[in-house]
Amino acid sequence: MARIPNSTVGRTGLPAALRLLYNLLFLLCLPLVCGYYLLASVIKSRRIYRVKERFGRYRPRATDAWHIHGVSLGEVMLALRLGQELERATGIPVVYTTTTDTGFQYLLAHCPAAQVHAFPLDNVLFAGAFFRRLKPMACIMMETEIWPEFISQAQRRGVPLFLANARLSQRSLPRYRRLGFLFRPLLNAFAGIYTQTEQEKDKFLAFADPDRVQVTGNLKYDLMDSPDSNKLDALKQQLDLPADSLVLVAGSTFAAEEQAICSAFGRLKASFPRLRLVLAPRHAHRFDEVHQYVRGLGFTVTRRKQESGPRDWDIMLLDTIGELRYVYALADVAFVGGSLIPLGGHNILEPAFWGRPVLTGPYYFNFKEIMADFVAARAVCVVSGADTLHPALADLLASADRRLELGQRARQCFLKGRGAAGRTAAAIGQSCGTV
Repeated sequence: MARIPNSTVGRTGLPAALRLLYNLLFLLCLPLVCGYYLLASVIKSRRIYRVKERFGRYRPRATDAWHIHGVSLGEVMLALRLGQELERATGIPVVYTTTTDTGFQYLLAHCPAAQVHAFPLDNVLFAGAFFRRLKPMACIMMETEIWPEFISQAQRRGVPLFLANARLSQRSLPRYRRLGFLFRPLLNAFAGIYTQTEQEKDKFLAFADPDRVQVTGNLKYDLMDSPDSNKLDALKQQLDLPADSLVLVAGSTFAAEEQAICSAFGRLKASFPRLRLVLAPRHAHRFDEVHQYVRGLGFTVTRRKQESGPRDWDIMLLDTIGELRYVYALADVAFVGGSLIPLGGHNILEPAFWGRPVLTGPYYFNFKEIMADFVAARAVCVVSGADTLHPALADLLASADRRLELGQRARQCFLKGRGAAGRTAAAIGQSCGTV
């Protein structure tokens, strides 16, 4: 294993008594965990990826590797981007862990299966087996993935921990403050905490030592550094949109937003008969539900996975994983969901990369710093609620010049934020003595 400086490894973590209590409580809950997996796999016929690995059944790995963990699809995409930069800078391979279906599907589509694993359940038995068998040289957790027993096992073995693209949401911050006696030792176990912004750094400084926290930027800006041109060309060919089409892409949507979007779309069709809507629900398990809903509205509907759907469709349901960022390239207007309802919004950078005009609702507190930059640059259109969605869309669809201007500002704002992957990889590599 590559030699890591002792100073790199954090020296704190949960006190022994709390750690013992935590592990005992987990063991008491273990039958419920097993029951959940049984229910999901047998009764609901859901595929559970690498379930044995969650219980510590890993195949031993012989070579050194970085380990990066992300949960949601967004975190996994960031993990892969950071991993590519780390491997390029250090020549050391990367293994990835996740726990979600969409995370596994994305990783398995973009890297060899031997590099993809399930993250262990957070108990001394299973987390310990992870380190014994995979032997990572360092572990990098995305955003706010903080697991007490995993942290303890890393410290026992002298494996440094890093928190990348670190952020604390406004919603969770009061809870962190109330439980500061727990979070301070856990966060100080990390050798490096690399935050998205100065504001996020200030939040972490309430819990972590100043020498552990630094700003390296938001990895989301780097996701689209090298888009696959072949994918985009294939997508254009497959969708075969008429040249005079207007395309509205609504991404990462929830039920109430789909109702608002479809209502506005129906009214807009009267003024813009060539308008089409590509609808991408946030969660894959809702694809069938949303398909039934839009069909019931009387529109001509197709699904992206449908091989012989109607060519002259009104609404396409994007029921694929990882394609949304390429579909945004085809948009005349892009709406980013999770923002008409108080969920905190989603990533506006994907349409901004392509220079597409971006529209969002008023609830974007999970992306406050990014949105502040875009609002200051007049590079995004923010509607106050569902009732103002139709006029805002009508205004953009009616003016090609307005769409071009807003899209160019979004692209310029995006370009200013790039480079976080390289800075984060360099900071980790320097801390571990590998660059």
